[in-house]
Amino acid sequence: MLGNVLVDTVVGCIPVLGSIFDVYFKSNNRNITGVIDLSSGNTDSRSILSEDQSRAARAILNWSRVRLAAKANLSEMTIGVLENGVRKPRPHNIAAIRQALEDAGIVYSIASTR
Repeated sequence: MLGNVLVDTVVGCIPVLGSIFDVYFKSNNRNITGVIDLSSGNTDSRSILSEDQSRAARAILNWSRVRLAAKANLSEMTIGVLENGVRKPRPHNIAAIRQALEDAGIVYSIASTR
């Protein structure tokens, strides 16, 4: 959340570019959506995949973004959106990406951070 606000503040200070960026980025909406997602408790684990997990899985499989997009039946741009953190892709797109990676042998597990 703090990262969203920080990016919005820094880029928002640049004349013209800041205004254009504000139209697309909307950090407050991102933060509210994140809080609602975390508090709902109805999160389907198939729709959870971080940009780091996606990049790491592709590296393990030696896949390009194009190949992952083809396996997930999505556009390369959708893969880029996830991995660049520009915005959060739709849950069904994340699920498709994760399913393609799991079909190729990637296994995700819940690990404790302690």
